[in-house]
Amino acid sequence: MTNTMKCLLALLPFILNAVLADTKDDSSAPKVPCPFASSFADDLLESATHDFVMDDGTRKLHGQQTGDLIDLLQDRWLDADASEINAMKGQSEVIHVEEDRRILRRNKGSERGTRGGMKTANKKNRSGRRKKKKNKENSPSKQKKKNNTEDGDGAGRQKKKGKNTTNKQKKTKKQKKKTSERDKKTSKRGKESSLLISNTSTRCFSISTYDAIDADIAKLKKTIKDGVTRSHFLGGIVRLAAHDFMDFNKRDKANPMGSDGCFDESSPQNLGLPESVWCKNCLLRRLYEERYSFLSRADFWIASANAVIRQTSKKHALNLRDTFKWGRKDKSSCRRAMLPEATGCKEIENTFINRMGLDWKDAVALMGAHSLGRGQAKFSGHEGTWVDTAADAQVFDKAYYEELVFNPWRPRNVGLDIQDYTTGNNKSNKRMMLNTDICLVFDIDNDVNCCTKTDEFYNNGHSKCIDESLNQCPLYPRSDPRRVATDAVVEYIGGSKDSKDNEPFYSAFAVAWEKATTNGHNNLKKLLDDDCNST
Repeated sequence: MTNTMKCLLALLPFILNAVLADTKDDSSAPKVPCPFASSFADDLLESATHDFVMDDGTRKLHGQQTGDLIDLLQDRWLDADASEINAMKGQSEVIHVEEDRRILRRNKGSERGTRGGMKTANKKNRSGRRKKKKNKENSPSKQKKKNNTEDGDGAGRQKKKGKNTTNKQKKTKKQKKKTSERDKKTSKRGKESSLLISNTSTRCFSISTYDAIDADIAKLKKTIKDGVTRSHFLGGIVRLAAHDFMDFNKRDKANPMGSDGCFDESSPQNLGLPESVWCKNCLLRRLYEERYSFLSRADFWIASANAVIRQTSKKHALNLRDTFKWGRKDKSSCRRAMLPEATGCKEIENTFINRMGLDWKDAVALMGAHSLGRGQAKFSGHEGTWVDTAADAQVFDKAYYEELVFNPWRPRNVGLDIQDYTTGNNKSNKRMMLNTDICLVFDIDNDVNCCTKTDEFYNNGHSKCIDESLNQCPLYPRSDPRRVATDAVVEYIGGSKDSKDNEPFYSAFAVAWEKATTNGHNNLKKLLDDDCNST
């Protein structure tokens, strides 16, 4: 005999007692024990949710954890008194499959029967009325009147009828068009659009608002205890603002893009932004929607990035408040935005030099933002930090340039789209440089299969390039225009690896950041001295 049958037999005396007593509320009735209730619930769940096991080992059922459902079922069986059992008579709880979801549905047998009977009766009544109406219309008097009318003004009626039909068809087409447009918008947004659909512009931006954003970013940073997650949070904010302005194209007079509170979610270069930086429940977006929705997203993203840069720079030395300007308008769509792929310096040239109108020194300075944050393979295919540790990846300084020049970087994933460079043993912390980083110093246009420092060796005599067959990556000759980029890297290092002078990098970054964040905007304003509430 199954556990379910045992449970039902154990309940039978109490059900009969309740039925004979015909009581609806009897608080003195004994509790109904059923030692098999948990087993019953498990059997029920197993049959209904066998293919709904989640990644963490739990099961989902109509938005509930399995444990919650077991509690629900146990409460109904173990804590039910006689009156509740009587009320449950004729009631069934059925768990069934409906496409991709599980629904816990409770149907009362008596109500279902009554409703079914009422539906049948209503159906018969409607059918009878239709027959009666049809017979009346086919009567001799009605038919004669109809024929006379058709002889008199049949042509006019026919014309009017045709006109009405045409109007109806037009309305139908119009409705279909509206439905189609609505469906298109919905499908574009997908499951959950990471951008607000409406266009937004800033109505007021004061110094106190700017400082409040800075303070709020600092509070959010402190809530993240894990260093890896915190570095991703900080780097993600700067990346969001940068990917917003990096699609600027000075050649496109009609739609130059740039900082417009929009990024192309379908672009592979933006992977990770809609999932972990600007998603519905992401910290930064929640902060914006709860406190700063009177600002445009474009202005808010740049102010937030400025806050991160100030807080993570050495001694908080890089404060960009004095050069910040506001008044950018948001766009709801920026499809086909052009961003650099991580393949090499041709992409740097096309993006920063040709489209954005910057120079090589500006481009190298902006690339220094890679000292913050990390790459994640689940988004971009690239895994690791540009600097030595997760702690270093929370500091905005010249370490990016030092790591680029003084470490032996070797290629990995050669021949794949995710090919990049790494260094060290990658045990305590995975390291990476993209081709767009390496190419600032080394000429890898024709061959990526090289090591940046073949003269570095471990104590056992083995090459730090690991693969001793790798050749030395060549430097650019003096005549190459990209040699300016190499010289900028050396300049931003500040003299030597041991130097603590970040001033050359900070000064160059401030200039390049202002150019990049104001590109395409002619009427931006300085921060207001007065609070927005008083203006």
